[in-house]
Amino acid sequence: MSVDEVIDVPSPDDHRRRQAPGHDVGESAVDPNDASAGVEETESDDAFGDDNPPDLERILADIAADADIAADADIAADAEMEAEPEKRRDLTMVRRVAIVAWALFMVWEIVEHGLAFDRTRLIILLCLGLIAASIGRRRVITVIIDWAPFALILLLYDWTRNVAEFIRVPVAWHLAPDVDKAIFGVVPTVWLQAHLKSPSAPWWEVITSVVYMSYFVVPYALAAILWLRDRATWRRFAACFIATTFLGLIGYTFVPAAPPWAAARCTSAEVADGPREAICMTTPQATQPGGILGPFDPSHAGAAPYVERISARGWEFLHVHVASNLIEIGQGKSNLVAAIPSLHAALTMLLALFMWPRVTALGRTLFLGYAFAMAFTLVYTAEHYVFDVLLGWALAAFVVAVYQLVDRKLIAPRVAGCSSSESSSPTGHESSGHGTTATSSSQNAPHNQADVMFNQMMIPHHEQAVEMADLVPSRTDNAQLRTLATQIRNAQQPEIDQMTARLKSWGVAVDDEGGSGGHSMNGDMGAMMSDAQMTSLENARGAQFDMLWLQGMIAHHHGAITMADVELAGGINPESRSLATQIKSTQQAEIDRMNAMLGR
Repeated sequence: MSVDEVIDVPSPDDHRRRQAPGHDVGESAVDPNDASAGVEETESDDAFGDDNPPDLERILADIAADADIAADADIAADAEMEAEPEKRRDLTMVRRVAIVAWALFMVWEIVEHGLAFDRTRLIILLCLGLIAASIGRRRVITVIIDWAPFALILLLYDWTRNVAEFIRVPVAWHLAPDVDKAIFGVVPTVWLQAHLKSPSAPWWEVITSVVYMSYFVVPYALAAILWLRDRATWRRFAACFIATTFLGLIGYTFVPAAPPWAAARCTSAEVADGPREAICMTTPQATQPGGILGPFDPSHAGAAPYVERISARGWEFLHVHVASNLIEIGQGKSNLVAAIPSLHAALTMLLALFMWPRVTALGRTLFLGYAFAMAFTLVYTAEHYVFDVLLGWALAAFVVAVYQLVDRKLIAPRVAGCSSSESSSPTGHESSGHGTTATSSSQNAPHNQADVMFNQMMIPHHEQAVEMADLVPSRTDNAQLRTLATQIRNAQQPEIDQMTARLKSWGVAVDDEGGSGGHSMNGDMGAMMSDAQMTSLENARGAQFDMLWLQGMIAHHHGAITMADVELAGGINPESRSLATQIKSTQQAEIDRMNAMLGR
């Protein structure tokens, strides 16, 4: 098993179907219990095929079969590379060259064809980069299995976007500005440009132009990072991303609306019948100054007394006119009346809400600040009204709320081995898979079956990590590895004690069989070492031990992160959730450290 493939944490649903002979822990490339996996993986198979939707059991089985194909291919490649260290080094060099070649190709592609505003092209370019980054790490089939459904669904989005042109719903030219004026007394876009706009781009408009342009990069870059680091989380993000995009499409289809810059170029008479492609939209200014939005008295002498589209103007301050031209080319190819809701606002807020429980306080500040910066940029540069932005934020909040509900009510109980019926706790009080159980007087905090499962499963998981750490002093002289092993032991043993005390205070069994539906985490979601793997580790010495230990511990840590994700999705106990957050942060940092030790 390679260092990088251990990211592929085995799926929680393997509790139901035990591993086939010859499959090591950590092989599964897809998490069937993931809500988003159910969305994206089945779309490519069923969206254009069967009239009747497949049942959940068959979907999970199909996904698992695809995962096994990718896992088997990766494991075979890993074994070959471990047997030939020189080949591994050669592939590392090939990967680096491929990444540089991809970056140069991206520069050429943007210069020749402009920014990739259509999602299909974006996904293709991104997948080419992921294939380059996967050389020597994962088989190409892994990229295809994970990203092909995502790409197909977004391709379907681009196709169905033309539905709006056939429906021919009249464009709302007055709706958003009227709402903005009712809320604020003025149209914020008009007010901002009247007070802030200069005749030429000031230095700070570089920031607004970069923020605006980042929308076409950041969400996809984050998706790629999540895929490389935590594919289970990536699937959840992909599901939320796709849901937000398609719900936005529904808005565009049934409530097409013109943005502020278009309203400033057209008069009410010119758009009285709600045209989609009014000729006035292509003129630099309206026949009457300010068009529907009207003129204003600018604070800066020489500034145009009407609203303008200035989202690309900041590049002119840097004299990077090609960037401004590329953005304008891309904008010209986009849907010009797709303002309600603002997907720029929706997807940037989605990033903040989705990543909120997964990052530190600084990360939360940055993600939320990014969403607010995008909102200001959209309104000031006349790309959207505040009404559009608020609807985009509401859409993101709705998608995340539904995702959390589905994850908590449907996914987490399946992972915890819960049925829809209620079960009794050892204290005699009833507890459902997502209800509150009775607590002891020493720990009067709510908890549910997901909390019980998390603590019960994490204890043996931590115990094996401590056992692995104890092997280090007698088998290697690697100072870095010895230091890391000591840190892992010192961190995880106290956590074992805390979880043991917590379970006892709840009056439930500490062993991993009780209270969790009779399913052991060993060999499944926790990516624990098998007996054979532990024996191989115990028999190894020196450099061979270092490699096996680091590979095994990386897989082990990814298993812990997946278990923590399940707890954060379905648990309600504050202390357990806090521990899960701590585990995610600490063990991801250790994964990065171990990858660095292996030259990754």
